[in-house]
Amino acid sequence: MKHIGWVMCAIWLAPALYALDVEVDRSFKITGIKRTGQTVVLPAQRKRYYNIRILDPQTYRFVSQCSEPCVQPLGTLTPQVIGVRPARTRQDMWIADVGFAKQWFITFLVFEKPSGLFDVQAPSGFTFLDGALKQRTHQAILQQIKQENP
Repeated sequence: MKHIGWVMCAIWLAPALYALDVEVDRSFKITGIKRTGQTVVLPAQRKRYYNIRILDPQTYRFVSQCSEPCVQPLGTLTPQVIGVRPARTRQDMWIADVGFAKQWFITFLVFEKPSGLFDVQAPSGFTFLDGALKQRTHQAILQQIKQENP
């Protein structure tokens, strides 16, 4: 009988400990989302930087209630560069904020290599599934950096 109590406790706590993955229209995936009741906790870099954000109440409800496999249908996604700013800590680094379908807000880091080429890095917990979308996103970010820093 004691074991039933432990099993029930584990079942009750499981949703709070379980990390959820959400695919957005088979274009990108966000991993490591946690839910506590109706509260969604998105992954953070170094437990400090929230580089993945939800912009839309409907998307928030979807993530708070979906069951795996969690796939949010959105249709064609076009990256919209909301802003690019130089990092305060490094001269060769920029921070680029990109919106997808006015529902997801992702912050990318961009580094200029000594060769003059740029490296765009997605935050941990974010992965492109569509190579063409990844390329369009990187091109849009780099174009914005070049416009602001001729």
